[in-house]
Amino acid sequence: MRKHSIALMIFLMTFLLILSVGIAGCSSQAPSASSVIQPATPPTTTAAPTVAPTAMATPVAPTVVATTATPAPVNTTAKPTATPTPQVVVTIKLTNYNTVDPSGTVVIQKGTKVVWENQMVSREDRIQVEGLFTSPTIYSGGSFSYTFGSAGSYTWMSTLNGAFKGIITVQ
Repeated sequence: MRKHSIALMIFLMTFLLILSVGIAGCSSQAPSASSVIQPATPPTTTAAPTVAPTAMATPVAPTVVATTATPAPVNTTAKPTATPTPQVVVTIKLTNYNTVDPSGTVVIQKGTKVVWENQMVSREDRIQVEGLFTSPTIYSGGSFSYTFGSAGSYTWMSTLNGAFKGIITVQ
């Protein structure tokens, strides 16, 4: 009985070896068209035998559809936008001894911000620009600013004692 088992095992091993070589041969790359020899006469075709359907499901590979994105059209008639100019700041310092640093007369461009800084030790003041505004009280160490948007010449002065004054010319 043992001889039959060994013979059966050798037979099965040989069968599996032949089967695996056959499967490996099926998965190898197909020969190129130039290495295939074409027969002189075309082979005749015979109808394949009809096979009854089985209950086994056949897996179907999903279909992949490639799409190409269309770029948006480029507007070639658009006008370039203007780059805003940076705001310029001029500071007028009200100092002790009734002096103005720099002098109270300045020439600026439209859109320039003027800042009045109170650098006096213990005094407050207000700034009045003729025809435009009177600032709130500017305490020691504080400041007030105004952006000039219209061209013209503007006289300014402090309202407490008139010691600080000047002309702002806006171009």
